[in-house]
Amino acid sequence: MVFTNEEYTDMHLVYGEKRSNARAAQRKYAEKFSIRQHPHSLNIYNSSSTIKRNRFSGPKKGRHNDVTAEHKDVILMEVEENPEISVRDIMM
Repeated sequence: MVFTNEEYTDMHLVYGEKRSNARAAQRKYAEKFSIRQHPHSLNIYNSSSTIKRNRFSGPKKGRHNDVTAEHKDVILMEVEENPEISVRDIMM
């Protein structure tokens, strides 16, 4: 099964609420989020372990680090005009 970042977060929170008891967390998750797909207790345990090891690789949202040729030209022009400016400030 594939879960969203929000679902993984909720699994992790319910797992903590149930004091790291994956089966109790599974039951609580199904009760609390009845319209969602319900994860197996191993999904809950593994997602929590993955988060703790800082190896979570769910879909990324928000920031895009793709710099197009147009962006590069704008950045170079801005830096040429103001060498003290931050690239982060230019991109905002």
